[in-house]
Order: sequence, then C-alpha cells, then structure tokens
Amino acid sequence: MYMYNLSVLRQEVVRALFLCKERSVMNENNENNVEVLLVQPKKIPKKVSISRELKSLQKMVGGYISFTYPFKEDVGIVLNDEGKLLGLPFNRALRDENGDPYDIINGDFLVVGLTDDISSLPPEMMDKFERLFHKPEVLTKVGGYLMISQIESEN
Repeated sequence: MYMYNLSVLRQEVVRALFLCKERSVMNENNENNVEVLLVQPKKIPKKVSISRELKSLQKMVGGYISFTYPFKEDVGIVLNDEGKLLGLPFNRALRDENGDPYDIINGDFLVVGLTDDISSLPPEMMDKFERLFHKPEVLTKVGGYLMISQIESEN
C-alpha cells in the first residue's frame, strides 16, 4: 500500500504544469511577467509585476501555492497552501454574496487574471478587487466566537 502526501503531490503536478507552460510562454520580450494584486495582512492591496514561474509565485506567498476561484469573474487567488497550518497571520475573509464570511486566508495572497494560464488583471478587475480587499481585517476571538473587523492599514 502506497501513502502519498497529497500536498506534495499537488505541488509536483502544479510544478510540472508550470514548467511546461514556462517553456511555451517565455520569450525575449519578458512576456512571462504579469500585473497582479498583492494582498498582505494589515496592508492595503498593491499592484505588482511578477513572473508566472512557480518559484516566483511561491516566493510571493511564502511557500507551496494553492489556487482558489471564489469569484464569478475570470480571476483566481494564489495563496500559501499551508498558511493556516503554519500559523501565518490572518489576512482577509472570503465572503458569500450576502457578505457573510465562509473562509479565511492566512498570509500573503495574489489576485490574478485567468485565461488559459495566469494572466494580468485587466484594469477594471484590478480596481474592483483593490476596492474589495482595500480595508485590512483582523480576527479576534470573543467568547466562543471569532469576530472579523476592518482596521486602518499599516502602509
């Protein structure tokens, strides 16, 4: 009976996909860079230019990456796969259409465009998600409940 660490296996699959894609995307005009939104705990989001390479994405979020697609728009979130397990600082809550939190993200994350690969966020999506994540949040335990509050940024 074989036992696999699913997190490691998932990272290897993502790595292999990125390596194949890197070879077909990279050229001398640096088309491998994309404009995305970096969201950090207790800070306002900022536009950054990053490489699509796996190592670059891992460096931006501080570890193994995971993708989530919580929005109807063609955007995704790249986050640290082990952010909660590692006890990275609380960053933002993901909310449903009623504004109720259904998940939290710990550590830095990126909001990226999606086409057939990671792409730059179009200007209107950059603005929309900058507004959505503009106010930093803190997580506080009150009694037996967790409370999410917006705060002023440390920028």
